[in-house]
Amino acid sequence: MENELSRVLLLCSMASQLHWAEHLHVKTLWEFIWKRVEDPQCLDNIMKDYVEVAVEILKNVDTVVFEKSALDLVRTVIGTFKKVVEVDHKKEWSHKRKYSVVYVLSFIVRRWGLEARDFILREIFDLIDYMLSLISVDLNSGESKIYMMHLVDDVIKLSMIETVKSHRTIDEKTEENVRNLVKTAIFESLKSASKTYALSSGFSISDEYIRYLARWILAEIELEGSESMDESFDSSAGKKKEWNEFSLNGLIHLTFGAHSLNQLVAWEGALQILTEVLLTRKLNTHQSEKILTILWEKRKSFHSETLRIAFCQLLSTVIPLDLRFGHRNIPSIDSILKYSLNVIQTLPVAASLTENILRYRSRQVPKAGLQLIWDTVSRTSPGSIEVIRLINALIAFTEFDENSRFANDENVGNWSLRKDVVEWLLADPKANSHLLIFELCQYHPIFCFFDTNQTWNDDQLIQTMRKCSLMKSPVEAKESTRPLDASIQEIVNYVHDKLKSILTSEINLPVFILSYEFSRKFPEVVIDFSRTYQKLSHIVEEMEEEEFLNSVEHLSEWPRDLKLPAHLQNSEPSYMTYLIKNLHNPLIDWTQWIANREKIIEKLIEIARNDRKMREKMRKSIQLNKFIREFIQENAGDPYEMTKRYERFSFLLSDRNLMSVWDGIRTRATKALEEDAIGDPDLFIFEKLISSSFLRNVSTPHILDGSHFDPTTVSIHADHMDFNEKSIKIYLKSLRKSPFLAQNIVRKVLENGDDTWHLHAKMLKNVMKNERLLTICIATIPNMVRYLRIYQIQYPPSSKTTRFLTFAPDPIATCQKYLRKPKENGNSITANNLMLLFGTEKSTWKRAIIRFWRLFESDPALVADRFFEFATESIELGLKHRIVSIMNSLTSSEFSRIKDPELKMIFELTQRAIFVNLTREECSPKLLNMSNDSSFCADFYKNRIAEIPMEYAEEVERFEERIALAVENFLKFGIETASVNYMDFGLTEFYQQLNENLTEKAIKANESRNIYLVDCLSTVWLQLPSMRPNIRPIVARFKGISAAWSRFPQPPHLQPNAEQSFLWRARLQITLKMMSQGKWRRGKFATCCTCLLTSFDGRHLRRDLIEKKEMNRLKRETQRNVLCILSKILKKEIDREEGEAVVAKGFYEAFTMASSVFPDIAAITVPFLFKICVDFKEKYEFAVGKLLACLKGVQKEDEHVVYCLAECVDSIGLDVIARYERVDIDSSPQFGPHWYFVLARLFLKHGYLTHAFAIANVLFDRLSSKKRNLMMIERISLEGIEKPKEMIDLLVEIYVAENNSIALSSLPPDVQNRDDVRQVMDKNSKKWLSLVSSKQLNPRESSLVQWMCGLPPNSSGDKYLDSIIRFDFKQYPKHLDSPMKIVYFTLFHQQIGTVIPPKLVNFTPTIDEMRLILIAQKTIHPESIEEHMIKAVRDLRKTINRREAGELKYARDINLKTARIVKLSEMLTENHAFEAAHLLLKTWEEECLKWNVPSIDIDLIRIYRGFVTGQSWDPRIAEINLRSMQPRVGTMSAVAIAEWASALSKITIEYRNDLEEGIRILELGCRHLQNKDSLEARLQLLLKFHSVCLGQLSKLEEYRGTRGYRIEKEVISEFEAQLQNSARLSRGASGDEARRAMQRMRKEQQIEKADVEKVEKLVVSAAQKAVSSAFDALCESFFGFLGDGYGSFFIFQHDEEHIYSRINTMSVVRSCNNIHWSSSGS
Repeated sequence: MENELSRVLLLCSMASQLHWAEHLHVKTLWEFIWKRVEDPQCLDNIMKDYVEVAVEILKNVDTVVFEKSALDLVRTVIGTFKKVVEVDHKKEWSHKRKYSVVYVLSFIVRRWGLEARDFILREIFDLIDYMLSLISVDLNSGESKIYMMHLVDDVIKLSMIETVKSHRTIDEKTEENVRNLVKTAIFESLKSASKTYALSSGFSISDEYIRYLARWILAEIELEGSESMDESFDSSAGKKKEWNEFSLNGLIHLTFGAHSLNQLVAWEGALQILTEVLLTRKLNTHQSEKILTILWEKRKSFHSETLRIAFCQLLSTVIPLDLRFGHRNIPSIDSILKYSLNVIQTLPVAASLTENILRYRSRQVPKAGLQLIWDTVSRTSPGSIEVIRLINALIAFTEFDENSRFANDENVGNWSLRKDVVEWLLADPKANSHLLIFELCQYHPIFCFFDTNQTWNDDQLIQTMRKCSLMKSPVEAKESTRPLDASIQEIVNYVHDKLKSILTSEINLPVFILSYEFSRKFPEVVIDFSRTYQKLSHIVEEMEEEEFLNSVEHLSEWPRDLKLPAHLQNSEPSYMTYLIKNLHNPLIDWTQWIANREKIIEKLIEIARNDRKMREKMRKSIQLNKFIREFIQENAGDPYEMTKRYERFSFLLSDRNLMSVWDGIRTRATKALEEDAIGDPDLFIFEKLISSSFLRNVSTPHILDGSHFDPTTVSIHADHMDFNEKSIKIYLKSLRKSPFLAQNIVRKVLENGDDTWHLHAKMLKNVMKNERLLTICIATIPNMVRYLRIYQIQYPPSSKTTRFLTFAPDPIATCQKYLRKPKENGNSITANNLMLLFGTEKSTWKRAIIRFWRLFESDPALVADRFFEFATESIELGLKHRIVSIMNSLTSSEFSRIKDPELKMIFELTQRAIFVNLTREECSPKLLNMSNDSSFCADFYKNRIAEIPMEYAEEVERFEERIALAVENFLKFGIETASVNYMDFGLTEFYQQLNENLTEKAIKANESRNIYLVDCLSTVWLQLPSMRPNIRPIVARFKGISAAWSRFPQPPHLQPNAEQSFLWRARLQITLKMMSQGKWRRGKFATCCTCLLTSFDGRHLRRDLIEKKEMNRLKRETQRNVLCILSKILKKEIDREEGEAVVAKGFYEAFTMASSVFPDIAAITVPFLFKICVDFKEKYEFAVGKLLACLKGVQKEDEHVVYCLAECVDSIGLDVIARYERVDIDSSPQFGPHWYFVLARLFLKHGYLTHAFAIANVLFDRLSSKKRNLMMIERISLEGIEKPKEMIDLLVEIYVAENNSIALSSLPPDVQNRDDVRQVMDKNSKKWLSLVSSKQLNPRESSLVQWMCGLPPNSSGDKYLDSIIRFDFKQYPKHLDSPMKIVYFTLFHQQIGTVIPPKLVNFTPTIDEMRLILIAQKTIHPESIEEHMIKAVRDLRKTINRREAGELKYARDINLKTARIVKLSEMLTENHAFEAAHLLLKTWEEECLKWNVPSIDIDLIRIYRGFVTGQSWDPRIAEINLRSMQPRVGTMSAVAIAEWASALSKITIEYRNDLEEGIRILELGCRHLQNKDSLEARLQLLLKFHSVCLGQLSKLEEYRGTRGYRIEKEVISEFEAQLQNSARLSRGASGDEARRAMQRMRKEQQIEKADVEKVEKLVVSAAQKAVSSAFDALCESFFGFLGDGYGSFFIFQHDEEHIYSRINTMSVVRSCNNIHWSSSGS
């Protein structure tokens, strides 16, 4: 009879609506069921029916109807079964009984497991032991086994809650039960899987069970300890071991299923489980590496395709992990890539593996590997989504060659690779490629196929645990951002043309979707779809549903003119896709699917749960909201049904509709209550259910307040609640037996510190009343103990949680006593416990503020330290608004009026230090508005937020004016003045205005007064790293102005008054240190305050700032610190009175005490102590000895220590260090040469070349001291001194670092043959070809050398620098992660006029790299050839941009740029880079010709091209080219004429050796310039003419002084004498013979005389030309002086406006004075 009764009850419960049943009847039925289940006489089949009825009640009726709470419900169910166990614990349970127990237990554990966790884990294991045989992974083996798997997994999840610092939330007995359950579950599951694999080759473990097994394996590792797994791995390195088949080791070593007939299928399951384990990222690196290594070695055994798929999935999982790929036996990325590409043609999953390699390990893929990927992909089909994703990864994560080819040989011009990929995609168009096509059109493609994370899980327990932060949620993939959001118009047009062409030839749905999506993304592209829709409608009517859906699912929005095919109107997949794609369309009629409304909404909810963006889109859809709202309110007469629907379907409603429907249901339920249709309990249930649904689904955080909501729902969705003191107290009390839910309320209130900090103290006091809740909060909430301390929460010493509380209760008790009786206990409050007073409620702060200011006046350093420490901890805990409120309360108090300026400065500095930490990550404007540090806030608004509120505009303007005055004072006086506020050095605005106002003239003027601004910037650079981005552009601008700037950052220059300078520098460094970010040791901030105060007045000196315990810890930590040791030694050596005689007593003592325990303060103090030791104590030997002795403990990489040592060397002085070159090393080993070598190499390593060279000089004197007197006499070289090899090596390293080829040439010949030496010497001698084969060149040097030699670029160079200097802008950098990429990017977009974002540099460039970036972005004076070339390319790109934009008004600027280009070509020519100069001029000439503007001086460029040709390789060709220009010389510009005459005359004179012709050419040029207006050109050519004439005159004068010329004149005289003698003698001789002799002599005399006269005429002519040209030049200069009032001309200036060079008129006078007048009196 009871059998039939139970059956009827079950059928009725399943068929009826139980929620409408009378509550008393339901409760009676519930009690009856469990009473019967408890009865030993109840048969198993009857128990099964009763249990199923009970579950139906649980599903449909609220628990308040039949139980007081969820915990009571769980107790009832488990308690009943426990009684059953007690009665028949020895009896074997039947399958039906097991089913009954596991069915209801799995339901209640999943639904209320977290609420009743402690009770469930304490009682459930006795029941589970009876049902372990049900554990199986075979889904076909019955429902009981499925429920058992769910139950076991839920129990393990509840047991292994994630905690802080590995806290355990279960006792030892429970832990042992969980450990046994985990082991049994893993063993039984794998055993059942092995059996099923053996029986069926088609079996596979479900994804859900794979997740279960992975979770259980990780639980076992955690319970057993990861060390045990590591040991098992390590033991595998020895002899082969038999692993347990049904364990993790069995899975890893593939002994699982090894003896099965279906071995490969079993291995596939093992790999799937291991993949899931690795996917959680909970294994340590060693474990993950071992798994990968073992399976990689077995890869050749993976013969089946499915097994290789599983292996590829496992490899894809490990690629993102932080493993040491390529280390020992771990496969390298290259090996994995090759494996992937080998199987990519047959396995699409291999494409996913390759994609992951590119996404996470692209830097480890060699260039050959990337090319191999491109080649492999080109042979695949574009239809596969995996291949599409792979190409997207290729273009998004690699720097591919834009001009390479991809499956195409047709000439397509620029951007060939992208065009080829587009062509390849459109050859077989698929709708899934539209996103890839869009990315191909972008300058910077990003990866757009991120997997949608399955954040939703049907497992209700997992969702609850995630919302309560007891289980980690999946991390959502971050969307990439582009450096520049712009498209390549050429690619856009190319795609547009291709799509139009395809649409005209053939129309199909994929092509239409590609075209439609392309037109949506690029609205400027016009595609006419009017005819397309007509043809498309016929095409889609004939398509199969699957084919149709595969295409339309890729639409972002449904086209309005595209209709859903008639034959698919009633198909659920089709109309669901149609509705989803039409969410944006307000005209869509949803009522035509009203019959399927419930299914549609359920499907939409399923989609929205897995896609957060889709849910937001659905919530914004007006039509969908109306559709759902009408469905919920459809049956207004049934409030239960409305409530049920509201619970199920309100997930997609907007907040407004959620509230509207909520109000509607409440109104209808109230009306039903008035009509007696329902009772008060029903109304209570309605209110509970709908309010819980609203709270669960509302999207706006902190929108609801009140204490009437369901506590369980509130705890799970606490971030939606706006708590107050009352509601927190009520909810925590309601959840006192469910601490894991209550902790989430505590967590959310604490995390939302900005808005709820005023509730924290009272809430934590409530938490302390529940010890179990306190324990759980400490275990699960990060920083819970710190919250308890900062809010001075008292706890009883007898509490079990005291072992977790790391703070002492005494200070808290002291503060509480003071607050109760302030007058009696006022003296008990000291600086150490003062800040605890602010842990109380805000209403009690007044007493704390009074006490604060009183203590601050008496003990400012310690109070400031504790305040800063308190503020830092508050900021770390998210209590930013709280600490700002405290500061405002302090400063606005009437007791805050400090008269002492030093104390006021300390408080302001402390406040600034707090705000620096507070704004380190992000800061809201609301928080800034609360601040009273106006300068810091104005700077933050202007330079970090860049959005200045209107009400703050005047304050920002005043701030700018104040900073302008501060910069002016800094430029006038440096830092040694009270008019400069050192806190300004922590503001960005200061450096921006300094950069705008700093000039070369100001720098040199200051340095002439021994004010080195660069020293201050160096100090800020080292002490305040956050300001480095602001300092770097300033230093980059002036790097070459002086040695001090070029060596930045270097130790500061010693001032004449070193003692006073130390005082100012110490103040500056301490101030900067206090504003720096970072972790502060306890007491250090107080020490800095004391040092700063004592620099003004010694009355604030305190010796007990640091507690004894902390001091001992500091001493232990710094007992081996070099600087602290030096500080102690020097302090001991210097008498106190002597130190105080140099600086103030308190200041000296404060600094020496601080430097003994704090290394960074010691770095400030030690150089000054050395100065005292040397200058005042005159303990030279002691100082030098200690400096050298300390080198034993110096770490080579410690930059700050080496910097301090350099300062120490400067303080001691080289003359002191050099005194000890002849000491006895045996008696004074610290003076050994070894330590000089160590010191020099330390300086050399850190770039202090001056110091390294100085020490090397001292060392050389030391090593050569014994032979110094004989070195010059006996010609002893470096090899003859002591330690010659070490000395030579040191000098070589220094000279190489200095790039000093002259010094290197003085070294021995064998040293000069070293590669690094030859490289420096070849560079300086401009032997570029010798450097081509050097392997020591960095990529940029390699590119420059190849270019200067005229060679093509090689693979070892910098690709982007090659492109820049060769004017080849066909590549494009996708990732701006190097300086040359930034430069290339900037120059590239200058030509096309793209607006470049201001902040592109995401890396830390060096000073030299910063110069290159600045030159590319704006005008600064270039120095090196590389910089000049970048500026030239910048000019070229801007000129091209203006020409293409038709801005002809800029044509007048081209001649100015031409002069710069010509100047650069001269520089290149001087550096023997002839091909580079030729290419530069040729490129510029081609651009100038394209302008087609007559005023552009093309001739000047051609003249210089000819000049470069003459200088480089063929002067004959150069002369021909220049002479061919002679006919149009008259039409040339004045500058071109001058340059033409100069260049042609130079070639003629130097290469043809025809001086006369050269002079003639210059005269021709001068004649043509007479009609020109260019004074500068005439003067230039006249000076050239004068120079040539002077050169001719000098040669003639030199010839006249030669012996040959004198002989000629003597010969003439001799002939004259002979002729006279012959005339006398001829009277007596025969007439004919004498006459012939005289005629011969007379002719010879005439010939000689003609030669001499010719020389004399040439001398006269040259002198006349030299004088006339000099006077002409003087006249030109004089008239120019009269014309513009300036006495100097042709002074070459480097800015853009002044191009042509001028010379001082006195140079002409000096030239005239150099004329050597001939003896002929010319």
